[in-house]
Amino acid sequence: MSNLSKPVIAVFGSALHSEKEFRFISTLERACEERDFFVLAFSFSGESMMTGQGLEAEFTLINLIRDIPLDGIVIMRESLTSLMLVDEILKLAKKRDIPVFSVEKPTAGCINITFDYKESFKMMIRHVVEEHKCTDIAMIAGMRNNEFSDERIEACREALAEYGLELKENRLFYGDFWERPTYDVTRQIIESGDIPQAICCANDAMAVTVTQALKEAGINVPEDVLVTGFDGIMSGQLNVPPISTMTPDYQKEVDIILDHICNADPETGQSGSEGLCYVLNPNRSCGCTGPLDLNIEAIVSELSAGFSDVYWVMEGMNRVVSDASGVDSIDDLSYSIDKQIGMWIHNFYHVAVFAELMGKSPSETSGQTYRILYRNDNGSYGKTGDEYSEQVFLPGLDSIISDRNLRRMLIIRMLHTGNIPYGYYVEGFKEITNRDIHRGEEFATFISTAITVALANIRLRHLNHRLQEANNEIENISVTDYLTGILNRRGFFSKVREAVTDPANFGRYLSLFSIDMDGLKSINDKYGHDEGDYAISIVADAIRSFSARNGFCSRYGGDEFSCVIITDAPLELSADEVRDRLCSVIRRVPEAAKKPYPITASIGSGCHIIESDPIVMNRCIEEMVHTADEAMYRDKKNKQQHFEDLLKDQ
Repeated sequence: MSNLSKPVIAVFGSALHSEKEFRFISTLERACEERDFFVLAFSFSGESMMTGQGLEAEFTLINLIRDIPLDGIVIMRESLTSLMLVDEILKLAKKRDIPVFSVEKPTAGCINITFDYKESFKMMIRHVVEEHKCTDIAMIAGMRNNEFSDERIEACREALAEYGLELKENRLFYGDFWERPTYDVTRQIIESGDIPQAICCANDAMAVTVTQALKEAGINVPEDVLVTGFDGIMSGQLNVPPISTMTPDYQKEVDIILDHICNADPETGQSGSEGLCYVLNPNRSCGCTGPLDLNIEAIVSELSAGFSDVYWVMEGMNRVVSDASGVDSIDDLSYSIDKQIGMWIHNFYHVAVFAELMGKSPSETSGQTYRILYRNDNGSYGKTGDEYSEQVFLPGLDSIISDRNLRRMLIIRMLHTGNIPYGYYVEGFKEITNRDIHRGEEFATFISTAITVALANIRLRHLNHRLQEANNEIENISVTDYLTGILNRRGFFSKVREAVTDPANFGRYLSLFSIDMDGLKSINDKYGHDEGDYAISIVADAIRSFSARNGFCSRYGGDEFSCVIITDAPLELSADEVRDRLCSVIRRVPEAAKKPYPITASIGSGCHIIESDPIVMNRCIEEMVHTADEAMYRDKKNKQQHFEDLLKDQ
């Protein structure tokens, strides 16, 4: 368990306001309250997942957990689709021996908790046949040649076969998982005059559309035809009649995670799998009674309050953006933010931006320095302007976690525009609602926009005659690692994209090396951080020399480096050969040769021909990063004991 006052779980996902993600998060929140756990939910941008825009800025969000004592990590893989982000989370967890749970989608290196969609869909078909004696069943599937759609078609056929029935070809339709195509195929069924006893849909959204189309035609549900759905969304329960459906068992999913963390045995490892089925929720659309605990008045009241809240958020945040055009410094935004967010003082708010945005110099030690732009702790306003290193994550974290009466979850989001990160936004809740998550996403978007506006106007007023120089300087800061002078992660992947899209490189070979410095923690612990920084710089110089002629290199952060070399033929270098070249450069530095500790690195690589198709190359780059990282970890494991023995002999 962590050294904080209670166990802490980090959850990584995207678009946490979406119904499925929210139900999981809220179930986890309630369970953690009962077991006295605390939740840190890191929310990535939905746009980053869909388009890749801003993806590089999202790595800053992962860096925030590097020094947080965590007892477990949960990755919501259905919404967190970027393999590069997932790999980065897994690398951090592996270094610190933190168990990682992948929900919704199996992921290598995780404890996988997934739902058996096929068996769950069979349960609905069996219910229709056994309880309602239906023998003529139609199915509206999703898209053609879609794995989820095909799986549910197969489940329907197999379940019907258990009763000697079959899904006839003229009873199989495709609604593409959404309303318009579903409405069209339902009209086809109606106009044919051959109405089945039941229509089973691959999701609830399609089932809702089917009931509406049937109602328009004067066909009653369930009196004339039964309708069922799958996935248990709220709109299905609010439909008239409410949709019979299958609902994910979020409580069991959460219990497995918490039980594993509480009872984990280090000897059992950090991988495995758990398969769950959905829960059958029969309702009026198939002729069943349905649950009686759905409080429609409360739901309508919550929706009405949500609409009102949206109005006030839009009003308030528009004022923040408007005020941003007249501020003299980013610090001045804190007053405007306080005036507007003050309407929601029952929550905890923390807005931190990079100190460089305030005109401060980067920290002399490794890592970023943050400056508090705004902080409101249950109505107590203050601490704006304080600075802290990224190792702290959140000043006063333990007191926030330990105050049971105030909050039990924090949601953390990036502040950024495109691929340029500004900082991060934290909001704390005691009892979270879907509207809370939406509002937090709106706040983060507006604050990011306000920072963008403020920075632009400050530059216009104070640096107009040096605008081009200032922009070049900012760009250089954003792509360069200040300790070593080589590229940072953002600059590196920007350079990789330039290289693979340059027609002059098509048909050439790109070799990507993952390089992890050995023993940095031991050097820091035994000789101090100044020596650690010196060793980092020496390794960086050696890698720069290695890649200087036909490549480039970067420092991801800490002890992690990478480099790319582009050649006309495949570059066949073993880890030992690359290491010998690096060590040869290091030995030529007199001061480095006199150090009482060895300066070495573990190395892995991947190679691929550069193709003209950008989609193919994006996938290849992710695969090469993964391959190189895996090879590097194997190299480190093979030589780690030898390195430790060397260090002890010094």
